[in-house]
Amino acid sequence: MLKSRYIMMFVGLMSLSFYTAYAQRITRSFRNTSMSEVLTVLAKSTKDYHINFIYDELEDFTVTTNIVKRTAPDAIRQIIGFYPMKMTIDGDNIFVECTQKSSTKMIGRVVDSNNRPIDFANVALLNVGDSSLINGGVTNENGQFVIPSKACKAIVRVSCVGYQTVFHSYNTGMIGAIVLHENTINLKGVKVKAMRENIKLGQEGMLVDIEHSDLNKIGTATDVLRELPRVDVSSDGTVNVFAKGSPLI
Repeated sequence: MLKSRYIMMFVGLMSLSFYTAYAQRITRSFRNTSMSEVLTVLAKSTKDYHINFIYDELEDFTVTTNIVKRTAPDAIRQIIGFYPMKMTIDGDNIFVECTQKSSTKMIGRVVDSNNRPIDFANVALLNVGDSSLINGGVTNENGQFVIPSKACKAIVRVSCVGYQTVFHSYNTGMIGAIVLHENTINLKGVKVKAMRENIKLGQEGMLVDIEHSDLNKIGTATDVLRELPRVDVSSDGTVNVFAKGSPLI
């Protein structure tokens, strides 16, 4: 049996960051604000970089987060989160773009039975014909998700540790709120309620502390991967990261 203390996934993209001892730090709070507006605010808040992006391309993506004393590159990494976007740096220029060029998107929000937002929930879009994976995403701190999709209709599967998985069919577009009901589950004798505190996003990718979470006894690394945000594990054990492809594990 393969045990895991930490699982780190490196997918697709590496960005270079330049720091100086006197780099300007940014502190800002955003709630349900479009990505384009957030980047505009950040651009006005730093003299170290010029932030470049296409306004209409990012307008549908929303941001809810608190930025505390971060450099411009780190602030942008934080607001991008799990969205299908990339940031590149060329000297004092920062370029932000969406990696999936689709004019239509599945947009919604995931909440619990008390209407509280659920972050780090996996949202997968499945083909209505054969249930194959079309695309996927992860909810942000306000429970919101925005997933580019060229399909006119899809089955939306929402899952999160500690909640019952739900399936609904929707036409692509604004679909409103999806409610998840709590369901403490047993994974090979271990009761799991939540694990969001053990997830961190860094320059390298997503770092999950397995040793200090309730997932440290559930079995193999593959068993753990099935419970992680943005990760889809097929029945044959193939691992796929939403919008990124197969990771190096």
